[in-house]
Amino acid sequence: MRFSSLRKHKNPSKPKSGRIVTGFFVCLSLFSIAMVFILNKQQEEKKQALANISRFEAFDFEYYKISSLGVETYAIGKNAKETSKESGILEQISVNHYLFEEQKSEFLQSSLAFFNRQDILFPKGVNYTRDAIKFWSEVANYSIPTKEILGKGDFMIFSETYNIRGKNILYKNGKIYANNIHGTLTTDKK
Repeated sequence: MRFSSLRKHKNPSKPKSGRIVTGFFVCLSLFSIAMVFILNKQQEEKKQALANISRFEAFDFEYYKISSLGVETYAIGKNAKETSKESGILEQISVNHYLFEEQKSEFLQSSLAFFNRQDILFPKGVNYTRDAIKFWSEVANYSIPTKEILGKGDFMIFSETYNIRGKNILYKNGKIYANNIHGTLTTDKK
């Protein structure tokens, strides 16, 4: 009788072999899923790091764009980075651009600019001069093909005879459009 009573009572601390195998595969599955997420995150971080690498970088540079008619663009700056084949970042930039077809020139100056083939964005403001028109805009976007400048936020227009302040300036085809204009006009008459 003793043998039969011993067989009925099994040691509860000893796990069944089926549970060990099941537990092993559950742990292996969880480990595999965790590794997929970790490796995916590392791949994303590598892609982001590669996207931030400059193709080239220049310090205290001068740039000349020469066309068949002569020097079309002259730029100087502290730092220039090309981040991709068609875009980059410019710091402490001054650009003189001669418009041969109009026999006029324009000047842009800013502490920071982001450029691509179509636009130049000035997120920290820009000073713009074209003939007698001189203005500053808080944030601006310059369209290279159309030579239009769209300023967002505050702007100021400077002249010997007037000073104008306003919001959201657009310089297009030799004309200025804006919102909330306030100005002072000075005349020679007393």
